[in-house]
Parts: sequence; C-alpha cells; structure tokens
Amino acid sequence: MKRFAHLVSCGLASSVFFAGVLAQLFYMLNPSTEWSPTRLAGLVCSLYWPYGVAPFSLTIIGFYLAQFLVGRRLETWWLSVPILAWSFAVNAVIAILLFVRNAMLYQAFVSTKGLDAIVAGIMSWTAFMIAMVLIGSYHHFFPKMRWRKAGLTLLVLAVLALAVPGLLPPPQNRGSSYAQPSKERGPLPPTRGRLVFIGLEGASLNYILPLVSQGRLPNFEELMRRGAGGRLQTITPAQSRPLWASVLTGRSPASAGVPGEHEYLLNLCNAKLRMLPRGIFFQSVLERAGSLRVQTADVLQRNTICYWDFFRAEGGLSASIIDLWAPIRSVHGSLIETPALAERRRVYPPAIVPAVEEAVTEARAEAATHLAGMFGESVVPSGAEWQRQTLGQALENDEIVRHLAGRFDADVLAFRLRGLDAVAHFFPASFAGESYRSFEETDGVFERAVERYYRYYDEILGEYLDALPKDTMLCVVSIHGMEPLPVWRRMLEVLRGGRSPVGGHESGPDGFVYFYGADVARGIVLRPTTLYSILPTLLYYQGIAIGLDMRGKILLDVFTRSFRETHPASYIPSHQSGQ
Repeated sequence: MKRFAHLVSCGLASSVFFAGVLAQLFYMLNPSTEWSPTRLAGLVCSLYWPYGVAPFSLTIIGFYLAQFLVGRRLETWWLSVPILAWSFAVNAVIAILLFVRNAMLYQAFVSTKGLDAIVAGIMSWTAFMIAMVLIGSYHHFFPKMRWRKAGLTLLVLAVLALAVPGLLPPPQNRGSSYAQPSKERGPLPPTRGRLVFIGLEGASLNYILPLVSQGRLPNFEELMRRGAGGRLQTITPAQSRPLWASVLTGRSPASAGVPGEHEYLLNLCNAKLRMLPRGIFFQSVLERAGSLRVQTADVLQRNTICYWDFFRAEGGLSASIIDLWAPIRSVHGSLIETPALAERRRVYPPAIVPAVEEAVTEARAEAATHLAGMFGESVVPSGAEWQRQTLGQALENDEIVRHLAGRFDADVLAFRLRGLDAVAHFFPASFAGESYRSFEETDGVFERAVERYYRYYDEILGEYLDALPKDTMLCVVSIHGMEPLPVWRRMLEVLRGGRSPVGGHESGPDGFVYFYGADVARGIVLRPTTLYSILPTLLYYQGIAIGLDMRGKILLDVFTRSFRETHPASYIPSHQSGQ
C-alpha cells in the first residue's frame, strides 16, 4: 500500500505539472488578458480537472509496464527521481509539440511579442526535456548512486520551467478602446468614388468555375469576363470575424485586435480568453468537463481604424454597412449588425429601427418563397427536418440583408451574405470533382442544395450588375471557400452527438476577389493576392490616402491605364492616432 502511495505522489506531481504546461500556453496566446497570480492559479485548476487524469494514470501505468519489461520489482519512493524525470520529459515533449503547432497556426493572430514568448517557451521546454532525459538515464545506468531527495530538485526545475513566461517582459496588452483617426488624414475622398461591396462567405472558385463552364452561373461568368480578379489567399485557421477584420483594416488579425470570433470563460479563471490553443481538442474536452463556456466575442473590442471610419460627414461620402462586424459608432450613413436587428445598440442611427423591422418582415416572407422555389413541396424524409430548417434559416438571413441593402441608399453600400457557409457545412456537394455526401441520406431531396444556393447568389449578383451606375465600382469578396472534411472528422462529430458535417473551412481553401465597373480593366486574372490588399485598393479608387502601416498593396492591375494615369496614389504614415 505504501508503495502505491509513492506512485500516487509522483502521479499527482506529473499531472499538476502538465496542467501548468497547458496554462503557460493559454497565457502566451492571450496577451490581451490582464493576468494575475490568482487568475493563473485558477487557470491551472480549471485545466487540471479534465487534463490531469491522463498524466496521473500514465505515470502509474508506465511504472508497472517498465517493471514488467525489466522483469524485476522496481523500487520507488516519495517523489521518485526516475519516475518524475521520465514523466516530466514526456510532458515537455508534448509541450514542445503544442507550442510549435500553435506558433505555426497562429502567426497572423498573435502579436510579435506573443510569438517571441512562444519561441522562448519552446526553447525552455527543449532544454528542460534534455535535462530530464539525462537525469532519468543517469538513474537508470547508475542505480547505486541515486539520491532520493533529488525529487525536490526536479520539482524546483519544473517550477522554474513553468515560470519562464513570468520572467519575460509581458506582451503588449490590447485594450478595448477605439483607436482614433489621425488628424493628418490625407486628401478627402471625392464624390465620384461610389462603391458596392458584396461579401460572400464560403464561396469558392473550386465550385464556381465548373458551374460557370457549364453555363449555370451566367452572372458570375459576366463578372469574370468583364471584370478583374482572382484567388484570395485566406488566413488559417479561417474564422469569419478575424478575416473580415483583416479585409476591412488592411492589417493582420493581431494588429486589428480581433484574434478570434469567440470568447472563452473558464470556471475558476476570472478572465475572458480570446484564443484557445489547438492540438488536443481543448474546446470539446473542456466543454464536456463543464470547465469552459463559449460566447460570441463583441465586435466593439476592435481597436483599429476600419474602412467605414473614412465615411463621415466632412468627407462627402455616405455609407450603408450591413452585417460586416461593424461596431456601432458615429458614421455618415447607417450601420446595421445582424442577427440582433431590432436592438437599438446594433442599429445606427436609432431612427431607422422601424424601417429595419419592416424590411425584416418582408424578407422572411420572401425567404419562404425562395425555399419553396428551390425544392418545391417535396416531402422531407424522416429525420431530415433539421436540413430544411437549416436551409430556411440561411435563406432568411440572406434575404434580410438583401432587403436592407435595397432599402438604404448610400454612396458606399457594403453587405455580407453568409448563408452559403452554413449550407455548405451540412449538405452534399461536389468539391474539386468529387462527391462528398452526408452520413444522413435524404433520398435526394437536398442533393443539389449547394449548387442551388450558388445560383441564388448568382441572381443577386445579376441584380447589381444590371443596375450598376457608370460611376460605381462593384467589389465581390469571399474570404474563404469550403472543402470536404476528412471522414474521421465527420465521424468524430457524429460520435460527439452533432450533425454529420460535409464541408469545412478551418484550413481553407482560398476565397476570391473580383472588381467590376467602368474604371476596371476587363478580363484581368490577378495572381493570388492577400486579404490585406483589398482595403488599399478600395481607398485608392476613392482617392483616400493609403496608410504606410497597412500590410497590403494597391492592386493597380485592376484598373484601366487611363484611370491609373489620372489618379496617382497618395500615402500617409498611418491613419491611427499617435502613429
């Protein structure tokens, strides 16, 4: 019994150490959180419950397995040096793998100082792992020279390894206050720079091009034939809010202050975390353990100058922005954020709330008509009611945006349609020539739901192509496409009790951007560009100075030679105050 108690003490030390390793990663990925010793302790405790059982069990199982392989009874004691050395070494290896994976995955989402802290963590864990392997090997090859009290020394080394981030200068915190425009704003935009900006979430050229070649998307074909554009390199992991923030600010998600679209609250850690590490199913494990709550991040935390900040009364241009993660603040025009359309804090100015509510009522009736037109009155198979409901909700959201876009006139109209993203997640579709079906068959009722939704978007695009004034440019943007999920991911979702997904966009693929108008060169295919280049291109078209601190560049090939010759670009050090 005493021998087993010795093993328990080593297992507990290993499990607490592993929770500390994970807490260090959470700390590094959330530099905007105001950390304190109390919050860090709560973070360790929150992570210990779901993740402490594994190292505790592996320590005990590993000991008996080693004893079986050696073929003799192994000696152990409180805080046994060999057991701790090898268990800490394994934990260090896991830490290195997790840190490397997250550093590679979140390069655009973490500040430079945050990445420096992660690299320092990788180096410290590598040195710690080497030290543990040497100590474990020494005790294995020289069993007569063991020092039983050396376990305390190992604990001191472990505490030092965990304390490395606290010894480093903390990453710069990013507050939630708004950045103010610089007083030196450059030339005011001329009245001729009218624009229609359409965001299509989840649309992919991998799907559009085959349909265009078959003549099923005539308006997309017109956009490509008489416009200019090409593939748009996305940022992975592809999440809606950070990617749109990059499009509309010309900065990385880290610089824009939008590292993620959710906030995470751990029970014993009194802090909101904006980023969750990847690697060992953190969200699903913590949620199932009851340690994590997830909520949508408030867009009001954005803290950099955005596209709509240039449209104020003194500039001569008005803007109507719908469902583009726009924080509600003073603007020359209107701002509407869905789905909370009726909330006054989500609509600006408040005087347009009645008109918004009226448009919502009309849009819901129109969505039901569209749904019936797409699929008729087919009998929905048993168990597939949720699919028709998903389609109906997607159409309703897009019809609401569509009606609002037609109701509020402005010099700059910007809106986002996001129904396709929801549809392509769960409905059978052909990606890159291969058919990927859901595990839940529906007798062909929704067989071509994705294609029909593309054709729905094609109709909307045609409305703007036909009615586009000569002094207006159309910009159509998709921040990411969709790709088929591997079978293991689909099965995992089913085993977790969720629906059977078909497509996803966590790792891409790329989206696209196309420009269309009298000043746009015809039939130009751009080389793959980045999300950061869209804002400088739009500002250039409207005669607004481009900030030198923006990461993108002007896509000059988009415009005709005569336009480029008569409209030289102007620059300013930064549109942020104090820069």
